[in-house]
Amino acid sequence: MITDQKTNKLYLSDKLSKTYPGFYSNFVKALDAANIYPEVLVGTKDIWARDYMPVQVNENDYVGFKYDPTYLRFEKYKNKKTDGLAVFPLKQIKPERTEIILDGGNVIAGNDWAILTARIFSENPDIAPESMIEIICKLLQVKRIIIIPVAPYDFTGHADGAVRFYKEDTVLINDYSKTENKKYREYDLHLRMALHNAGLKYLTVPCLPDINKNNTSAYGFYINYLRIGNTILLPTFENDVEDDYAVARFKELFGNLVFPVKSNEIAAQGGVLNCISWTCKQ
Repeated sequence: MITDQKTNKLYLSDKLSKTYPGFYSNFVKALDAANIYPEVLVGTKDIWARDYMPVQVNENDYVGFKYDPTYLRFEKYKNKKTDGLAVFPLKQIKPERTEIILDGGNVIAGNDWAILTARIFSENPDIAPESMIEIICKLLQVKRIIIIPVAPYDFTGHADGAVRFYKEDTVLINDYSKTENKKYREYDLHLRMALHNAGLKYLTVPCLPDINKNNTSAYGFYINYLRIGNTILLPTFENDVEDDYAVARFKELFGNLVFPVKSNEIAAQGGVLNCISWTCKQ
C-alpha cells in the first residue's frame, strides 16, 4: 500500500476554510513553512476528507469504500455524507467502488499489511469476520489485515487515533502512562497484545486524554498528526509544557521537519490533522 511516508500530495475539503477560518489560517502558515501547498476538494459536505475519500492502494489503484458510518445515521447528519468518488480529483483514474462500509480514518497502511479496528465488523454485520478480512485483503492488495480494539470513548471507531505507521515492523501508539482512567489502561493492554501477536513492534508518543472536556473531542491526541513524505504537521493543544514535550518527541522520531499547528478548534469536533486531510502519491 501507499504509506504516509510515500505520499507527496495534499488535498483539503473546501468546507475547511469556510467553517474554521482561524484554524485554517494557522494551518496554511505551517504548510507554507513546510513547502506544502494543498489543493481543494470541491463539493464536499464536511471537513473530514480522510474518511470519505478513496484509499490509495498503489500509485494507480484506489478503493472507494461506502461512507455510511453508524455515527452519521441520524436525521441531523443526513446531509453530511460526501461521496468521495464524486469529488475525486484525479480524472484519469477510476477507483474501484465497493459497498463495504469503511472510513479512510480506520485504515492504517503498511507496505503489505493494514491495521483496522474491530468497528469494521459491526459496520458490516451481514459479512462474517473471516470473509470480511479476506475481502479487505483483496481490495487493499495486502497480505494481512491486523485487527485492533476500538479505543474507549471513540465514537468513530477509527484506527488513526490509536496507531500510526512508523517503519515496516514498527508502529506508534499513545502513551497512556499518565492517565488514571482505567478504561484507557485496559485498552492499552489489549492494543499492545494485538500488535505483539501480529508481530509488530511499537513506540509511544505523548497523549493527554484526561484533558478532554467531553468524550467526543480529540484534545491531547498528538498521534493524529498529518504526515506527507518526511514532513510532520503536528497538532498542539495550547498546553505549553506538554506541547513542547510532544514536539521534542516527534523530532526525536522524525527529525526536524516537524511543524506544530494549534488545533483546539477542530479537535473539539472529534478529529485533528490526519482526519481533515487526504494525501496520496502522484
